[in-house]
Amino acid sequence: MIWMIHPIRKRYGPKPSFHESDVARFLWLLRGGRKSRGAIARELGIGEGSVRTIIAFLLKARLIDVGRRGCALMKKGKAEISSLGVKDAHSVPATELSYGRRAFAVVLKTREHAGLLWRDAAVKEGAEGATTLRVKNGKPAAGIPGFRMRAADAEKIRSALDAGEGDAIVLGFGKTPLDAERGAWAAALSRAKQQL
Repeated sequence: MIWMIHPIRKRYGPKPSFHESDVARFLWLLRGGRKSRGAIARELGIGEGSVRTIIAFLLKARLIDVGRRGCALMKKGKAEISSLGVKDAHSVPATELSYGRRAFAVVLKTREHAGLLWRDAAVKEGAEGATTLRVKNGKPAAGIPGFRMRAADAEKIRSALDAGEGDAIVLGFGKTPLDAERGAWAAALSRAKQQL
């Protein structure tokens, strides 16, 4: 549902300067409570005009409520973000898996493993790449035959996230932290699109 923002694009005028993943990021951000347009724009790294467009879409879909104190998730919005299966989402320190760059990780409550599909979605969204990990025996593991993750890297990732046994972790990385974050969220959205 949240990736269906394309129908609200105007027939004329400039293309929106936000991505589908920004809509998911917007909803995730509101889990913490009501936020103003300005605060949302700053935290998402997008312009207030883009935030207004996303708000219009989410209001029409009845996913959020907008009042004097800002935007808040409605019950349907909470269900929408919950349907993505996202358990946690945070920046994580640079590791060998992100080629020495800070990355952004989204933890998915899933048993499936669609590494290439998720990586492709991340790259289409502007990330340079994405790595998929699985939590096994309490530690993130790459699941690549012959690849052994450095213990220090595994600990950096594990300590930054709330990931349980069997969860998938998508690490997006890019030229900017925003590219990395959008890429990781695009992977989560691609999983949701598959389930339709």
